[in-house]
Amino acid sequence: MNKNNKSFNNEESVSPELTGSVMFDTTDWIKLKTLQLFSIIDSFKISLFLDEQVTLVIDRQISGPFSLIFTLQQLNERGINNLTYFEDLKVTDKTKSIIFLCRPRLELIQKISQFKQQKQNSLKYYLIAIPNLDASSNYLLESEGLLDYLKIESYDFGFIPYDNDLFSMEIGDFYSRCFVENDNYQLNSIGKSFIKLQQLYGPFKTIVGKGSKSLIISEHIEQFQTLIPPIEQSKLKTLILIDRTVDLIPLLCTQQTYQGLIDEEIKISNSQSIIIEKDVEIREQVLVSPPTQEPKKFEERVIRIEKEKKKLPLSPFTDLFYQQVKDLSFSSVPTMLYLNAQSISNGMNELKKSNSQLLSLPEIKKLLSKIPDVNKKQQLLELHTEIVQELLKRVNSDDFHQKISIEFEMLFQMSNNFIGSNGNTASSVLDFIENLIIRKKPMYQVLRLLSICCLTVTIKDQKQYQNILKSFIHVYGIQEMTTLMRLEKAGLLGNNNLKFKLSSQLFKNFNLIINENSSSSSSSKDNDSDKLKEYDQVYQGYIPLITRIIEEGQKNKQQGWFNKSLESKLNCIDQPFFIKELQTTSDYDLNSFTMVMFVGGVSFAEISSLRTLKKKYGRGCGYDFIFGTTSLINGDNFLKNL
Repeated sequence: MNKNNKSFNNEESVSPELTGSVMFDTTDWIKLKTLQLFSIIDSFKISLFLDEQVTLVIDRQISGPFSLIFTLQQLNERGINNLTYFEDLKVTDKTKSIIFLCRPRLELIQKISQFKQQKQNSLKYYLIAIPNLDASSNYLLESEGLLDYLKIESYDFGFIPYDNDLFSMEIGDFYSRCFVENDNYQLNSIGKSFIKLQQLYGPFKTIVGKGSKSLIISEHIEQFQTLIPPIEQSKLKTLILIDRTVDLIPLLCTQQTYQGLIDEEIKISNSQSIIIEKDVEIREQVLVSPPTQEPKKFEERVIRIEKEKKKLPLSPFTDLFYQQVKDLSFSSVPTMLYLNAQSISNGMNELKKSNSQLLSLPEIKKLLSKIPDVNKKQQLLELHTEIVQELLKRVNSDDFHQKISIEFEMLFQMSNNFIGSNGNTASSVLDFIENLIIRKKPMYQVLRLLSICCLTVTIKDQKQYQNILKSFIHVYGIQEMTTLMRLEKAGLLGNNNLKFKLSSQLFKNFNLIINENSSSSSSSKDNDSDKLKEYDQVYQGYIPLITRIIEEGQKNKQQGWFNKSLESKLNCIDQPFFIKELQTTSDYDLNSFTMVMFVGGVSFAEISSLRTLKKKYGRGCGYDFIFGTTSLINGDNFLKNL
């Protein structure tokens, strides 16, 4: 039976092999990060009297990662009675100590200063800076006169578990600061997080990387590798570091997996929940006059429709159906819902048919134990049915299909590099983008398509391109001129010689486009068709370059990454490629993991693309991945953070 046709009524359907998730135990890591923060709080030596309270004030930007590691019960046990945000900062008369937990920046430091001036010196103030207090933040605190009143400590979240095989550092502005502004300050923090990870799970044997920022991180790891204690059996084997600038296109393209599309259209919050808006009819009794001589009467009518926000849980740790379908193409999810609903219905019918008079007491007990499990599965299906209905409203629109089509057309023409057709493609794409601007479609949808166009096809008509920019400023406002300038500085917009533009040779070297019509023989067509079914769930026949690089590097067990063929292909990308063998006495086996670190952010669809490699090659072949990233992003928030 096809894997996509299995229900989640049995354990096999949610095993790691099916979901693509590597079961990497993150419990010890969470315990370590919890103890580190609590040791900082203990170092403040706050006196905990029965009539005194401690308030923890959290930066809203880190509230999500914070909730994934700490619980209210743990905080209460440490004497923290109140939890609030900077925007809602209020304290009771019993509050004697305030702990500020934040990434220090101007607006938050000013709020601390204003609050202190209101309360004078009646409270004790503490600051936990994430990941640490840099020179600019220290200057801001000094200029506000806070250094003498605050006891300051640093705390680094490091890697935050977002899934069984996924860690994120959630540094939202990393790409902007590191790649655009060339500020390498945060790279040291990433290197330290890898040292702590190895201290817990064992040392890496090999570090492979592509990109200048990845090279700096590897040097930080090498520098402190002596801090790692001897561990007989290491759970980590290979570390693959990839700069985001190696391939920007997957971030800009529309994700087509279930999890990716949810993040695109609804936005996943901390990998734990989503918020959808529903139309709610507001009805009132209205006095109406009938057309005849009958007396007036009251009728209930809709007087207005209001938007109501609804929060839905979406956890990859506890939601079995979500584990099963998150990496699949969205088009297959409605079918999966139907099959699972049918399976639950059959199970309920079996329960009803069971004759309790003919059953023994142990059999009745076993029968009753199934009811809560069936109810839970039913609730999960109802939840995902609601999500799918919301997505279908957006996915079934003509605009959505045209957007997907135009994205693939640009990538396909880049792959084939037809003489003369590349320029024609650019012209038709720019016409489409101009039409979106005229209709005042979402700004970042326009910018994503324009960026893909600049990074792939050759724009011959520069006058048409300049007119597009003028129309953009006219429609979205003169204030968005700075947005265009930032994107140009980031290398996403501009002329035909952009630094991060992918060459057609690169598309061919790594076979980034799989197309059923491109093969000459029927057998090769069948082979391409099989491949297309495998990868179609991520992007429409387009395979991210990073996925191809890792697939080829891990495929050859003898040579591995020491592969002249792979190195010559990577030379098309003007960024350093390196392989480092680390000195270690640990043992490695088939259960040792390969960690892939995306330096600059990654989308859910790209992770799904790499998870397909394990399904393709099986366990123990070098594709047992765990993933790390500076942040989980999609095309919209990637551009916004620039």
